[in-house]
This record gives sequence, structure tokens and C-alpha cells, in this order.
Amino acid sequence: MKIFALLFFLFTASNAFATNILVINSSLNSEKDSFTKRAVNQIIEKIKAKENNVNISIRDLAKNPIPHLTSEEIAAFYTPKDKHDKKIKNKIKLSDDLILQLNSSDIAIIASPMINFSVPSSLKAYIDHIVRAGVTFKYENGKPVGLLNTKKVIVVTSSGGIYSENNDMKLMNHNDSYLKTVFSFLGVKNIEVIAIEGVIHDGDKALKNAVDKFNYQK
Repeated sequence: MKIFALLFFLFTASNAFATNILVINSSLNSEKDSFTKRAVNQIIEKIKAKENNVNISIRDLAKNPIPHLTSEEIAAFYTPKDKHDKKIKNKIKLSDDLILQLNSSDIAIIASPMINFSVPSSLKAYIDHIVRAGVTFKYENGKPVGLLNTKKVIVVTSSGGIYSENNDMKLMNHNDSYLKTVFSFLGVKNIEVIAIEGVIHDGDKALKNAVDKFNYQK
């Protein structure tokens, strides 16, 4: 019994000091064919090199897509907490679970390949479930206040073209700019973008150039 108690203590203590990483993949491609997934794996290795203890959770939105919101769910979101019956709780359970998972992470790595100048629809559906008034943000004196606990968000994007070097092209990029807006609104102060650009020309080179720029700071 004492041995069990000691092992349990050691397990909980080690996890208490672990860096919890949540990976949110939205690429439809396999690990081998996805530039964002390959980049995420390399970024995690860089983090592991500087962190003694890392816990990794992966949410694959392509394999397990989040359904788009319904009018019933939106109504449930705005139902006062003291009126949450079993039906309301069932409607908001998925959103609550997603927010709990995100809030439990120190670092969220979001893999978002550009599709038609923006984020994949699966990622947009995910975001619609985690942006909740009174839960992940609120307003004070007419100004938004983010309530998310996540300390750092790393946005990993990929695109066939190069959008960062030309002002006209920059205006067409609604991928990382959108994600930065969302997570800044939710209160995340540390947001970093790893952009894999020009994969249509030389994908492996673009991947290397992007990941080489990432220097994880504890």
C-alpha cells in the first residue's frame, strides 16, 4: 500500500511539473505528405531538447472532425448556468471538453495548411466551439478580456505560394492572421507563427527554412 502511494505521488508530482503540449492537426494529408505535420514533429523535438518532462496530446481534426455549431448549441451557450439542465449540459459537453483540453495545455501547436486563403473548415469548426462568452472571454468596461489559460500558441502554416514578401499577397493571407487574432482575443500573449511558404516550388526546402527559424525559449 505504501509503495502504491509512493508511486502515485511520484507520478502526480512529475506531471505537475511537466510541460503539457496540445497538438491540433487539421491537414487532410498523411504524416508523410503533410508539411505542417512534419513541421510539428520537428518543433516538438526542439521543445523536448529544452524541457525535461513533456506530455503530448494530439487532436486530429481530419480523422475526428468537430461538427459545425447548431442553433441549439448556440442557444445552450447563452443559457445562464443556473438553468443548465441535462439537455443543455449535453449540448455544451463537446465545447466544454475542448476548452478543458486547451486550458490544460501550456503550449498549443496548431497545424493549419492554407486552404483558399484561410484555415481548413475543420479548424474553423473547432474554433467556433472554443470561443465562448463568459468561458474563454468576457467584456469589462466595453473591452474584451481573454480567459484562456494556455501560455503559448505556435501556429504552423503551409502554403503553395509565398505570402510574406509581397504586400498584395499579404492581404490574401487569412490563415495565420486569423489565428493570431482569435488567440490574442482569448488572452494568449505569446503567439508564434511558423510559416512554410512556397511548397509548390520546393517543399522540403521551405519546411527546413521555416523550422530552422524556430528557437524555443522556456
